[in-house]
Amino acid sequence: MTNYSRHYRKASQNAREFIAFPSFYKTSAQASFGRQPEFSLGTIQEWDKDVVPSKDHIERNFPFLFSSGHLGFISSPLSMEIKYASSALQIFLHDDWHIEHTEAAQALISSLHTLVETSLEDMGVALETSPQVIHLRHRLSGISKYFQVQLYHDYVKKGSDGNLVGFTMGRFVDISKRELLSALEAMLVTDESNVDMDFVLNEIQRMLRSYLNRHDVEFGSLYTKDQMWRDNVSWMLLRDFDWDVLEDSLLGVNLTYGKVIKEKEPLYVEDMSTLKMRSALDELLLERGYRSLVLLPIFEADGSLLGLIEVASKSSEPIGSDLLTSLLDFSAVFAIGMNSYIIEVDNQIDLVIRQHFTAIHPSMEWQFKESAKAFYWARTAGFPMDSPPPIVFREIHPLYGQADIVDSSTIRNECSSKDLQDTLAFYRQQINHTQHDDKHLRSAKDALQEMVHLLGDIGEGEAAKKEIKVTELIGEKIRPMMGDATRWKELEPRLDVNTGLIYSQSKAFDESVAVVNKVIAEYLERCNLELQQSTPHYFDIFKTDGVSFEIYFGASISRSEVDIDRFTSGIELHQLRQLCEINRMISDKHQDMPIPLRCAQLLVVYNQTIDIRFRMDEKRFDIDGSYHARYEILKKRLDKAVVESTGERLTQAGKVAIAYLDEASKARSLQHCQELHKEGLIHEEIEHLDLAPMKGLSGVGALRVTSIL
Repeated sequence: MTNYSRHYRKASQNAREFIAFPSFYKTSAQASFGRQPEFSLGTIQEWDKDVVPSKDHIERNFPFLFSSGHLGFISSPLSMEIKYASSALQIFLHDDWHIEHTEAAQALISSLHTLVETSLEDMGVALETSPQVIHLRHRLSGISKYFQVQLYHDYVKKGSDGNLVGFTMGRFVDISKRELLSALEAMLVTDESNVDMDFVLNEIQRMLRSYLNRHDVEFGSLYTKDQMWRDNVSWMLLRDFDWDVLEDSLLGVNLTYGKVIKEKEPLYVEDMSTLKMRSALDELLLERGYRSLVLLPIFEADGSLLGLIEVASKSSEPIGSDLLTSLLDFSAVFAIGMNSYIIEVDNQIDLVIRQHFTAIHPSMEWQFKESAKAFYWARTAGFPMDSPPPIVFREIHPLYGQADIVDSSTIRNECSSKDLQDTLAFYRQQINHTQHDDKHLRSAKDALQEMVHLLGDIGEGEAAKKEIKVTELIGEKIRPMMGDATRWKELEPRLDVNTGLIYSQSKAFDESVAVVNKVIAEYLERCNLELQQSTPHYFDIFKTDGVSFEIYFGASISRSEVDIDRFTSGIELHQLRQLCEINRMISDKHQDMPIPLRCAQLLVVYNQTIDIRFRMDEKRFDIDGSYHARYEILKKRLDKAVVESTGERLTQAGKVAIAYLDEASKARSLQHCQELHKEGLIHEEIEHLDLAPMKGLSGVGALRVTSIL
C-alpha cells in the first residue's frame, strides 16, 4: 500500500466516521422536546427482566423517534444491542449492511459507559450524549451510508448492584452526502507524493456511487486546459486509447465532449444510441456498453475551464436528469483538487513551492519551479532531499528608494502627548465635579496628581511609554470611582472604553499616514507593472511611515542577456521620475489628510552587482555573502545621513536625494536630473553634497533636487 493509500485510509477511519467521543452532556428529552414521557422508575427496573414498553406506548410518547419514516430505536444502556426498532429501521437493518470499524466503536462505547456512569453518580440527572456518527457499508454493492446517531439516556440509572439499568433511546439521521463530500475533499487535497492512482480512482467512484445511491454508475475525468489530455487519458472512462482519437472528439464543437468544452455547460445523454452525430469517442463508449452519460465542466477559480467529469452507466435504467443537481454538488467539491494524477507533476511542484517558498514574484517564478522540480524528482526517485535546492540569483543589480514621511516620529509623539493631555483634562473635570468623599475619590485625585506629574514634560519618543502608565492609573484608581465605562463614552465621545484614553490626534495621524502610504504604494505598483513589460525584474515594497521599495534586475532573473548599461540608466530614470511625481501627488492630497504630512525622497544608486538568496526560514530574499554587506549598510545609514557642511538631514521635504558611490553613477544621475527638469518635474538647481562620515561607509556622495509641486 502506498503512502497516499495509508494516509487516506487512516483519515477515513478516524473517530468521526463511527463515533465521536462526547465533549459534553446535558439533560435531553425534556429540554429538546418540551415534555418528559410518562415512564416511571418501575419501567426502568423492569428493563432488567427484558420487559420492553409496548409499541403503542413507545410510538405515542416518542413520535420524534418512531413516527413514519424515522429510524428510531431502543437499546440496552450504552450499547448497540437494539431491543426495539421503528418500522423503517427494521426494513433497513434487514438489508445486508455492515458496520465499519466495530472494534474502535466497542472501545469507545466502553469508555462512554464509564464516563456516563460517573456522571450519573455525580450529577444525579438524566443525560444526553452529543451526536455520534456511524458508517455502514453494503456488503454487495459497496455503497456507504453515514448516520448521525442521536442517543438519549433519560431512562438510565444505576441499579442497586452498581450496574446501569434502564434503556437508551436513539435515532439514525442520514448525513451521507455531507460526510461523503467531506471525505472526497480530504482525499483530493492530500499532500502525499506517492499517489496510488488506481486506488484514488476506485475510491472516487465508490464515493460517487454512494452519493447517488447507484451502484452501477462509473466515474471518469479529463484535464482539458492547454490540451493536456495528450498525457492524461488514463483517468477517463476509456482508459486505453490513442489521444489522436480523443483530440478530434474534443475539438468537434457540435459533438458531445466538444460541445461541453465550447459552451461550458453540463450535458446529459439519456441513451447514447439515439445520438444522431457521434464522435469517435462516442462510438467507443457505445461499443463498450455505455448507455447513459453525463458530462460536467469543472472550472478554475478564475472561471476558466479546467476539465470535465464523466458519469456513465451501462444499465438499461438511465442515470436520470433528477440526479444532475446532486452531480453538480459532487463536481464542485471534486473541482477543488481535480485529481493528482491528471495534474501530476505540476501539482506536486506547486505544492513544494507553497510549502517551502511562500509567495513568489512572477519574474522569479521559473527559478523556484526549477528548484521544486529537482526536489520532487529526487523524492520520487527514492533519493529525497531535506529541502529544495537553494534559490540564488547571481550578479544582480540593486536599486533602492524610499518616500519617507518627514518628522513622523516627532509628529506621532506630539499627537500622543496632546491625546494624553486631553485625557487628563477630561478626568480632572469629572473628578472635580464628583461629590463623593470616599476612598475611591481620594485615590482618583491621587492618580490625577500622578498623571499631571507624568505629563508635565514629555520628551521626544516618551509619549508611548507614559501612555502605559496613564492607562494603569485609570484602570486601578479612576475606573473604580467612575463606574460603567460606557457612561464615560457618553460624557466624552472621543474616549476609548477599553483603555479609558482619548486617541483623537493619534487616530488623525494614523489616518494621514494611511492616505500617504496608499497613494505611494498604488502609484509604485502601477508604474512597476509598466516597467515589467520591458525587462523582468524583482520588485517589492515595504510600508511603515512612508514607503520604501527595492528592485533587483539582471540576466540571472530575466533569463536573457540584457544591455545592462542601457537598462540601468532607464530604470534609474524611471524610478527618479516616480519619486518626483510622488512629491506632487502627496502635496495634492493634503486636503484629504486630517494632519497634512510631507515626504522626503531618496534613491540609492549602487555601482556593483550583488548576489541574493531566498532564506527558507524567513521566507524572503536577503543579500548573500558578507562581501555584499556594504549595500545593506548603505541603505540603513543613508536614511539618517547628514550634509557635512551644514549638519542638516540629507532627505528633506519636497526634495529628492540621490546617493551614489562612483563618478559614472553621478554623471548618469546628473543627466537624469536634466531630463526631469525639461519635463517640468524639478527645478533647475542641482545641489552637490558631501555627506558626513558614516560608520562602515566611505566615498558616498549625493545630489539633491527640488520637486515642482
